[in-house]
Formats: sequence, structure tokens, C-alpha cells
Amino acid sequence: MSATADLASGPPFAIRARIITPLPGGRTRDVADGIVEVDATGRISSVLGAADAGTDRLAAVADLRPWVVLPGMVDLHAHLPQVPNAGLGYALPLLDWLERLTFPTERSWADPAVAERLAPSIFRALAAAGTTTVLGYGVVYEAAMDATFRAAEAHGVRAILGKVMMDRVTYDATIDPSTILDRTLAESRSLAERWTWPTRPRATSTCCSATRSVASCRCARSTRTRAPTVTCCSSPAHRESRERRCSPRAPRCAR
Repeated sequence: MSATADLASGPPFAIRARIITPLPGGRTRDVADGIVEVDATGRISSVLGAADAGTDRLAAVADLRPWVVLPGMVDLHAHLPQVPNAGLGYALPLLDWLERLTFPTERSWADPAVAERLAPSIFRALAAAGTTTVLGYGVVYEAAMDATFRAAEAHGVRAILGKVMMDRVTYDATIDPSTILDRTLAESRSLAERWTWPTRPRATSTCCSATRSVASCRCARSTRTRAPTVTCCSSPAHRESRERRCSPRAPRCAR
């Protein structure tokens, strides 16, 4: 491969660019002209300055200068089925936005074929933005989440994903409310048993706090040994809902 060759489609390969990476203690390594070498297993084997590389090494790199190479970004809060709606309904209040845009989109994932079609493009979009690790909230449908896990595994993204747990304000009226809690716990356990770390994308049970009762918060804790629970309480509307729902005597929602 020449010094101006395109980046290889897979490992092993070496790239030349400006390299910026964090170091312990809040420090940063900034190599104005560096080389990153990736071995056949896909692991970074060395990072060095181009001036320290021999002629043979320089001849084998894909030269990406003046681009900058950074470690992959980590997205700690992504609602995967909402990615196609990014930028839509910006001026709507939260609950209106949920009812008009988000819930119809997530409800469409009741058909696993929708997840099979959309999930690969969602992971490609994350990668295109430099994200290589994602903590992703899914939908209430187990089959759709299986399809999403398969897409993550095929893509290669490092993913911690989960079937959403909703036992109030749920968007699927066809699910019997009296069965939601037991059903979602059983399905989350089932997903956790099929999708385990580190060889595959990891399963976790996820939810939005505005759509969960104290009972589901309490019961979700029972799944934590196999499926840690992640609860999002990011917006004022979510926090206000949680304040109304969780009394001082009730267990705090799992975080």
C-alpha cells in the first residue's frame, strides 16, 4: 500500500494523521504527525510519531493528513428508534412530541422487520459521527430488540442496549396493562441471557422514568445481576413525574 493509499476495509492496517488522545490525570497526547497501527485482531498495536517510524512502516500507511484521529466517542444516552426523527418537532412540548412523533415511530417497531431495516442505518449514523460505544434505549418489543442486537453485532459497535420497560403511559394499547410488568421483566431477562458481554452486545433493561411506576422500579432491581437497569431522568418533565410518583418511603428508581 502506498503512502497515499485508501484506508483498508479491515485490519490489519496503519494510518497516518494528527493524533489526539486523552491520558491519565487529565493530560492529553497530541502528535502532530503520527501513525496508528492496528493488528489483525482489530486492536491498536502501536501509536508513534512518523519521525520515529522506519521507511518500511511509512510505506505501508494510509495517509489521512490533515485529518485528526481521536478515540471513538461514547454516547451514554441514545434512544435508537428516535434517531430517524432527529431534528423533527423541535418546538413541540415534550409530551406532544412523544405523542405525535416518538410513540408512533416506536410503535412501528412492533414489526421486527422495521427494526431489521432501520437498526443497521442507525449504527452506521452513530459511527459516521465518531461514536464507537453506545448506551441505547430500545423499544418495548422483544423481537425488535433481538433484531437490534443482531444489527449491532454485525456492525461491530460496542453496544449496551435494552428493551424499554413501560408500565404507564405506554404507547402500545394492545398490551394488557395487567401483564405488562411480568411480561417486560421476563423479556428483559430473556434478552440478557441471549446477549452477554464481552463477546456480544450487552443487554440491560432500560426505561424512561416518566413511563414507569414505583413497582417496576422495585421489580427491575431483581434483574440487575444479569441485566443492570438504566433509568433516564434527564428532562424537567421526567423529573417532575418522578417526584410525583416516588414518595420518600418508596424505593428510589434504579439508576
